[in-house]
Amino acid sequence: MIELDNLVLSSLRNLAISSLWGARTATGHRISTSRTFGPQDEISAYFLSVANLTKYLRMSSPPTISRKEEPTIRDPRTTAAILNGCAASNLGALQNALAWNFAIFADLSTVRNFYAHRNDDTYRKVRNKAASMGVLGLSHPDMLVTKRIANRSVTLFEDWLDETELFFEEATK
Repeated sequence: MIELDNLVLSSLRNLAISSLWGARTATGHRISTSRTFGPQDEISAYFLSVANLTKYLRMSSPPTISRKEEPTIRDPRTTAAILNGCAASNLGALQNALAWNFAIFADLSTVRNFYAHRNDDTYRKVRNKAASMGVLGLSHPDMLVTKRIANRSVTLFEDWLDETELFFEEATK
């Protein structure tokens, strides 16, 4: 789960950075923005200004910050806010991907948190998440991700992988 979470985090970050640097979309169009961005430490500061304005202002609005200070972005809506803040031309593709309203972005962090911390509180949160999906009697979080969810022909993990692929395929158009 931590690896899938890292894949999502890295993909969202790379989507944002490549967009701000004017990369090409999967369809070959050059991405444009309303401002020019320099090195990654400048982009990190911009990410912070969008994702956590209070902290950014408390730091006296620095033009650059280290990667260590950069916020971890798990929610693609935050990535959309980053692209929106500089009028990135590929914002529509990301909004189309968000319209799918995939569950992975809400569910993965709960399960990932268990594997990162492995305590009673994180296990309780996984059990609650499982119950909300109709999975009862969970003896270990592995059961949740390897179980077929009601009305699905694949396991939850397989469903998450499919959602991830579809999301980023649409987001990069």
